[in-house]
Amino acid sequence: ILHSMKAQSGRRIFFLMDNTTLANNPALTGLSAFINNPVHITHKNDEALLEKLNTLINEIYVEYNNFNAMSEMIIYIKALTLLCSIIKQKFLPEEIKSTDNHANTFEFVIKYIDKNYMYDISLDTLAKVSGYSKFYFSKIFYKYTNSTIPDYINRRRIRAAEQLLSRENLSITDFALQTGFTSITTFNRAFKKINSCTPSEFKKLHFNNSIGDIFG
Repeated sequence: ILHSMKAQSGRRIFFLMDNTTLANNPALTGLSAFINNPVHITHKNDEALLEKLNTLINEIYVEYNNFNAMSEMIIYIKALTLLCSIIKQKFLPEEIKSTDNHANTFEFVIKYIDKNYMYDISLDTLAKVSGYSKFYFSKIFYKYTNSTIPDYINRRRIRAAEQLLSRENLSITDFALQTGFTSITTFNRAFKKINSCTPSEFKKLHFNNSIGDIFG
């Protein structure tokens, strides 16, 4: 996805991290719930947080430019620390910050979705899993994930589809059914909404990149 920013004076560091680093680690499923939308952090409203993030980014930058056998692990740990700092400060609602029970409940719900995304998951089911009413659960879920329940489940399904598309030789219909979509139309629409390309285009792009890695 192409990004752009206006030219400004001063030094800039761009840190690019593949989201599959989180998606492929079951222990980090909860983190991925928060990285679907951008968040703008400024000195005006979040000076202490911004200073902490600047320190982490600079430490990652120094580690990357002095790469050694331990650098990859160190960068990974610092990147997770950076993400956790943002999530704790910017996303977690007071209901969850203030009560361990809330945090444990929503961690359980996120893991439930992660294990059952390929099946039909209703609001009734998730509310029952959480122990809250449907209305309260929907309200808190949005605050916790910055996403509606259907959108969150679809994103989880699309992440699974991306993994399959990059390594399995199946039809697009098979990919759709294996990841919980009931029709190829719904799958294509959801995939394009998230990735700005169709599943077929994604698979072709990944194939071309793989060929480039082999022969480049």
